[in-house]
Amino acid sequence: MSSTHRNLVPDFLVIGAMKCATTTMHQDLVKHPEIFCGTKELNALTDEPNRKQSGEELYRHNYRDAEAHQLLGDISTHYSMLPHHDGVAEIAAKTIGPDLKIIYLVREPIARSLSHHQHMMNESSDEKMSPDVNFEIRNNPAPIAYSQYAMQLDPWIAVFGIDQIKVVKFEEYVSNRAATIAGVFEFLELKPYSIEIDGAGANRGHDRRVAGKFMRRIWQTKTFQRILKPLSPNFVRSIGRKILLKKASQAVVAPTVSTIDFIYENVKEDADRLKRLTGRSEPFWDLKLARSKHVDKLSQNSGTELKS
Repeated sequence: MSSTHRNLVPDFLVIGAMKCATTTMHQDLVKHPEIFCGTKELNALTDEPNRKQSGEELYRHNYRDAEAHQLLGDISTHYSMLPHHDGVAEIAAKTIGPDLKIIYLVREPIARSLSHHQHMMNESSDEKMSPDVNFEIRNNPAPIAYSQYAMQLDPWIAVFGIDQIKVVKFEEYVSNRAATIAGVFEFLELKPYSIEIDGAGANRGHDRRVAGKFMRRIWQTKTFQRILKPLSPNFVRSIGRKILLKKASQAVVAPTVSTIDFIYENVKEDADRLKRLTGRSEPFWDLKLARSKHVDKLSQNSGTELKS
């Protein structure tokens, strides 16, 4: 693969999906000596609040310490968040060029949608969701839209072609990180490199941290976004989050069977199309079985007859 390093723009993107182990993949990728990513969630290709720098400027600052032989990566889940962030693939082609490689992690969509709600319930931003997962799933488009992976991939395929895209199944990544990341290295045309696998991965839900209003105001300042954030290594920010941020609360409203069915009905056709787009002989998931497992889990947790 020919590197665009001299222009200080990425050679590859990890575009999401949210709640599909992109943080763990960031940690695994940068262990390869020929990869440099810098800040995760740089979001250089989306129009973020308070951002005064262009994507090119953000990239130049983010990659200033990269070595000449390293491939440059941008890992930002906002790049697969239609309809909230539109036109990202076209911006990527204009900003970076046509030879970009794209990696997309996907997760069983019912589980991802529920995890999305759990994550956003604990946010302190305007996008914060209520504890009522049943209301949010029906009234907020994001949890299901971000789980419609074929729809999210459509613009990327239209601009770059399917051969420049690698879709990684979350469940396979979790069960065999070493083999999965080796496949990603191969896709990026890098020499084989054995990484050390450190535990269960990043961003585990049991230690989810959220920012209060004071910390949120600090992070939204120009000083933090333009100077401090790019200067802070991800592991330093991770430690800082544990010191400065409070633990997230847990959901108090369980999903009903009808909510599980609502997600299932809205993702099943897209999941079938994802199989066709990627040329797989088998579907990524047996969604009927997944639906049954979610319902069984609800029954076990409640110990009572489930609501529909």
